[in-house]
Amino acid sequence: MERFAQGYGLIQVEPTFDFLTEFVDPMERDVFFSIKVGQHRRGIYLREPHETRQPSEHAVTVEPSFTEWCSQEAKIAFTLRLAMSADASWLQVPGHLLLTNMARVFPVRVDPRGLTPGAHFTEILAYDVACPQRGAIFRIPVTVLIPTRLDAEHPALERNGVAFRSGAIQRDFLAVPPGATWADIRLRVHTRDQPTKFMLHAIQLRDQDAFRTHHFDKFITIPIEGVWENAFPLLPNNLLELCVARFWSSLGETMVDYRLNFHSLDPRLDTLLMHSCDGVKRVDVIARLGNEELAPVVSLTHLVEPLRPSEHKIVCLSRQRDCFADSRQRYAVDLGYPFAIHGKPTEVMVECPLLSHVRYESPYESQLWMIFEKTKCYIGAGDAYPNQYKYTLGKGDYVVRMRVTHEKREALERLKDMPLLLHQKLPSGIALDVHWQRLSAILPAGPAKCSPTQLVSGASVPFFIAPLTDDKIPKGCSAGSFLFGTLTLAKNELAKRASGVPMKYVFGEMPSKANAEGKKPKSGPAAADAKKDAGLVQAMRDLKISWIPKSGDDEVYNELRQEHADHVALHVARLRQLEVAKDWEQAVQVARVILGLIKKEPLLEYIGTKSPARDPAVKNMEEERLQLVDTCVTAGCILADHLVHAEERSQEALAELDLFYNTLLSFFEPIEPKAIKLSYHHSLAHGHAGRALKYAFKMAEHDDSHENHTKCLELFTRLGWLHCASLYRSWLLVKYPLDFTLF
Repeated sequence: MERFAQGYGLIQVEPTFDFLTEFVDPMERDVFFSIKVGQHRRGIYLREPHETRQPSEHAVTVEPSFTEWCSQEAKIAFTLRLAMSADASWLQVPGHLLLTNMARVFPVRVDPRGLTPGAHFTEILAYDVACPQRGAIFRIPVTVLIPTRLDAEHPALERNGVAFRSGAIQRDFLAVPPGATWADIRLRVHTRDQPTKFMLHAIQLRDQDAFRTHHFDKFITIPIEGVWENAFPLLPNNLLELCVARFWSSLGETMVDYRLNFHSLDPRLDTLLMHSCDGVKRVDVIARLGNEELAPVVSLTHLVEPLRPSEHKIVCLSRQRDCFADSRQRYAVDLGYPFAIHGKPTEVMVECPLLSHVRYESPYESQLWMIFEKTKCYIGAGDAYPNQYKYTLGKGDYVVRMRVTHEKREALERLKDMPLLLHQKLPSGIALDVHWQRLSAILPAGPAKCSPTQLVSGASVPFFIAPLTDDKIPKGCSAGSFLFGTLTLAKNELAKRASGVPMKYVFGEMPSKANAEGKKPKSGPAAADAKKDAGLVQAMRDLKISWIPKSGDDEVYNELRQEHADHVALHVARLRQLEVAKDWEQAVQVARVILGLIKKEPLLEYIGTKSPARDPAVKNMEEERLQLVDTCVTAGCILADHLVHAEERSQEALAELDLFYNTLLSFFEPIEPKAIKLSYHHSLAHGHAGRALKYAFKMAEHDDSHENHTKCLELFTRLGWLHCASLYRSWLLVKYPLDFTLF
């Protein structure tokens, strides 16, 4: 029987029933014993090398706890005389213990010196002297792990000719050398009949960390006379438990050779943190165990954005579903975190740093988060383990709603400003330049980037990481967000994954956009005064123009038209004002004026030629093109809307609409985002319902709003496609729910 996996094995039902019926009267059946070793341990577990080098003493606390139905008189009268025993010579315990209705402390001495390498287990047994045949009243487990001795100069574990039958397990306990950062393992199978399945499991423990934090496991199939290799990271100065087990379904006996080698490229840090304002980052690496080939590479794969809640609300949970069995009231805090995806569809992961990676150990009762679209449509949910819940989100606005529960309202008040981390996977990793010399990391024309180098045992070498250039900063970055990735040190492909160091590149103040026009030469005092006066007049003009769409009269427009009749932006603002008023006749007149001021031929020449991005003429041409497009779309939509609702369609108005539409098509395709709105209205004005439906679907793809989907539904009904309209109407109820999904 494998004690590590099965413990005491299965309960024997009949002997257990006989035992319970024979000893049904003693008082101890209503008593539980709470045992604590030190501050928080439930037994004595000596695992790390520093714990087994010398004898140690441990204070064991035993406290009886009684059931709810036990009377106060029985608690006061409770007295138990215990005889203590242990069957291991390296364990010393007191012979007797008098236990009453209070906690008692007694010492235990463990002397692991002289124990052979491997696992050693025993128990401290407490018997009632009045009735020893009842067996042990309570047990205290004691486990001591002694590591296998390794060569100090070349630490490695090698096993040759190990016989493995079905389900056989081989365990080794190894003290990881100081400075070791990863290990590689090689298995060779001597079999000639069929492939063999194995499981490899390596684990290290660290206080206040779950066991899965530092473990490595693999199910592997090794072919006939085959070899398997892999590598995994290590914690230095920490005991490593290595387990090689043959799968239960692999029949017969197999001879296996395996070797474990320790390696060291120690950067002397657990996580590399680099700020965008730090300039060049220096990292020193030392090879502690032997010669290693060093090839540092920095790859940043995720953009992490901190989120703060925009709203919080503490609610009292219902007694029908969310209260304890004893009717204790529970509370919950609901937090809302809005965010946006700016680029292409990307994989997103939500992490709550304060509560993630703990579930039963968490001081709070439960945690749950859900992602919704801005339309309140549910996407997915997750809990304490963010790596298990990843969702692909497209461009748009979203919200994360999180609920944490606790029986005390004061504990939830502490979470009203709790941040979340939104991990977005980058389309392609960002590599930071790494150099052997500081000067080459600063100067753009410095020496070449660092190439792999041989690092001798005990030697230390620095390398320098250059900051991220502005053109490589991904969309959506803001001050406080950071890029997350890995710094790999080894050249070997297997060792790269094992020797990686987590890295964060934190953004400070974001760079401002470069002035496309560049710096202009300074002028004299008179010219400067004239320039100020002209700038003041221009600023007042632009301010008045900005108020035209917001006002309801023509006074400001008529006043400015007297002095700036050839200023295109003035007439565009007037057109936007008429869009609100739905005055199609004046809108067409203003649009004619704008089309007369903007020359179409130079714009087409600009589109067909390549111009320097910093050329001032490019900026003016792009502005005129946008004004022309805006004019055609706005005036065309106003006119088309009039024609749709008019009793009789004027041929002159349709010709005017075609003029706007054809002008727009000189610059854009009908289904492009800037042109599709007019394409839709142009189709409706001409009575082309099928073409309008095609453009309505495209509009819904570009802007996934309820308004655009409603247009599709109306066109289904207009075409008489009632089966499509019924299905689409039901789908809209799911797509746009009235409220968020309940927790």
